[in-house]
Amino acid sequence: MNRTEIKKRFTQEQFEKALAVPLMPFLEQRGYKFKRVGSEFHLAEHDSLVVSNNLWCWNSQNMGGNVLSFLTKVEKIDIVEAVLLLCGENTQSNEYIKPHFIQPENQTKNIILPSQNTDARRAFAYLMKTRGIDKEIITDLMH
Repeated sequence: MNRTEIKKRFTQEQFEKALAVPLMPFLEQRGYKFKRVGSEFHLAEHDSLVVSNNLWCWNSQNMGGNVLSFLTKVEKIDIVEAVLLLCGENTQSNEYIKPHFIQPENQTKNIILPSQNTDARRAFAYLMKTRGIDKEIITDLMH
């Protein structure tokens, strides 16, 4: 194996430095646009991706984490390149790469409803006994 085949590595100090990078400023520097919703920041072009408390969560894809996991999971950057990028070292991944957001397929799904019941006894019993809702409230809402 020659020297060019040896993979790049990173040190524990570089790893810790990478994890300390604040997520929001880093993502904004990379070109991401956010809209503020309460104490959270939602990605403008895909509001299912939320940033809060220096962590991210992509609800529709059921994934999340810290700044390092954002680069490896969303932008699909190799972990060594991601650590070096976060440390400010010159890497191939310095340029902003717009992530590929998976859009739901444009399929219309028909919802098949059960046949309508003649009364609401079961619903009434469920709301009152299981959910603990007052009888008068349920009666008013049912009417």
